[in-house]
Amino acid sequence: MSKCILVRSPWVLVKEGWIGYGWSRVDFSSFSSHKDLIRCFRESRIDFGRSEKQIVRFFNIAEGDIVVVPVPGAILIGVSTGKKSYGEGVKHGSNRVSVDFFRNAEGNLVKVPRKSLSTAFSSRLRIRQSVVSLSEFAPEIEQIIASLKGGGSAIYSSHVQEMDALEVESFREAMLDNIRSGRTYLPCGGAGLEELVLELLKLDGYEAAIMAKKGQDGVADVDIAAFKTDFLSSTKLLIQVKHHVGASGFHGVKQIQAAEDEEQVLRWLITTAEVSDELREKAQVSNVNIMDGQEFSGWLTSHVAALSVSTRNKLGISSVPSLLIKA
Repeated sequence: MSKCILVRSPWVLVKEGWIGYGWSRVDFSSFSSHKDLIRCFRESRIDFGRSEKQIVRFFNIAEGDIVVVPVPGAILIGVSTGKKSYGEGVKHGSNRVSVDFFRNAEGNLVKVPRKSLSTAFSSRLRIRQSVVSLSEFAPEIEQIIASLKGGGSAIYSSHVQEMDALEVESFREAMLDNIRSGRTYLPCGGAGLEELVLELLKLDGYEAAIMAKKGQDGVADVDIAAFKTDFLSSTKLLIQVKHHVGASGFHGVKQIQAAEDEEQVLRWLITTAEVSDELREKAQVSNVNIMDGQEFSGWLTSHVAALSVSTRNKLGISSVPSLLIKA
């Protein structure tokens, strides 16, 4: 029976028909079983922290498995060919699996809008893990696939939607570049970025507050604490925010890792910079989640319409609608 799996993959690989995952120090394609792969990690003293299930899940993607890749405002769906490979030069994408993604008559990837998905499925896409089982949503995904095979790609991927997706991607890249280089009206010194993250958290349903800088012990530094409670569960986040250009280092991970808390918490480093595979792996071992600049700009873009007028003005975002089709 085929599996349904969500994989967060670098776009440069997806558009070529591949999905990619990190752990560049190990070539997954050279192993015949996940047990041998995990044994190699341990013998090489590569600590994978809590990522074993994700590593095994990615390794075990087989021919016929359904792969879902989240993109801004939509998802891509494809079927794995089972072919595996290893390559360098793409961050977080050294280990790869070939996927036949659904495409329209022009050969463009079909983007299924998130607003067309069930609330539960759309919510699951927000999970920050890189490789996630979607087995509980298999019936819904199979219905979408049946529609695509029946010629329904026009429903999901019109010419206007293709242009809209390009505009969104262009906006996301430009917004990140502006934030990194200081071409905004956000308060300087990191405070502006903290306020922006605070607003995004509140839009995601969290109660959140910026923490006082005094009174934190040693290297520990928590910028924001956030809480969310519902009928079934509660979540607490401790967040370190870094307004960086270039690449972030391990110091931010150490700062948030050192923060003591009696409750069960999720620790996050949110940075506008790039993050190396090595740093991401070290963070996983330290039970610290990382959101890099690309991921942050995607998060910001998904909430642009709901941002306060003040924040939109500080970011230089126009409120004037623009036309995708012009004379």
